[in-house]
Amino acid sequence: MKFSLYFNWLFYYFCSIKIWKHVPKKVLPKLQMMATRFPANQTLHDRVVQTAYNNLNKTAHDVYVNNGGMRITSVYGEYPDIIITPKGSNSVQWIIEIETVDSITDTEASQWKVYSNLGGIFYILVPRQSRILVETICLKHGIKARYGTYQIDNWGGISNIIYE
Repeated sequence: MKFSLYFNWLFYYFCSIKIWKHVPKKVLPKLQMMATRFPANQTLHDRVVQTAYNNLNKTAHDVYVNNGGMRITSVYGEYPDIIITPKGSNSVQWIIEIETVDSITDTEASQWKVYSNLGGIFYILVPRQSRILVETICLKHGIKARYGTYQIDNWGGISNIIYE
């Protein structure tokens, strides 16, 4: 948690001082708590987001990604990992949130609850071995979600992304 708070503060400072000098402070994006992950798992998370994005149908849909701590596209002020709309529409059809083994917690469930109420179908994409755990947490907190799984092969590659 302390690492995440420090990272958010550092990100805010860097963006407000170095990059967005010309933007008034009141326009800067509201910082949101990111999942608390070990640095290696944050890298894994970002790779899974990119792999999931690469595997989605972008001819029939517009696909928006918030990856690597970058908050680019929001739905009602929230920044899920992947947002999918019909081509040329603002109507959210799917929201996908990617989790790693260490971010599947009751604490994260509060974020899932918000995302599940944004509209569209909400998916949580987790490592295959964590599928039952994430479903149990969602049932415990009354979160309406669908689930997807991914695997990490022996060489660290992301494979077998399956949405149920």
